[in-house]
Amino acid sequence: EKEVSVPASTATVTAVAVSAAETAAQGPLKAEDVQAMLTKSIHEFNQCIKQWTGSLQTQMADANKAYKALASCSERIPQLMKAAEALTKDPKSQQNWESTLVSIT
Repeated sequence: EKEVSVPASTATVTAVAVSAAETAAQGPLKAEDVQAMLTKSIHEFNQCIKQWTGSLQTQMADANKAYKALASCSERIPQLMKAAEALTKDPKSQQNWESTLVSIT
């Protein structure tokens, strides 16, 4: 048999092999022991879920910021394209290019 335990403070999984002889040597579990073990396991599970939820919320906030930044940049592309076209048609329009860059930043 294998028992898998997940510590509340980490996301790593530790597998521990337990032989039948070790289990038999411990004797039968008392109901109080099982209840305490299950209560502890549920508490640890709840803590892991809270950590995971917090991590997910942070990732969602970061993704939202990145999306807004990309959307803002994409809105400015047409202005940049017009300014670049004007610059290629008239190399003297450097001032126009610079003013366009300033206006969209």
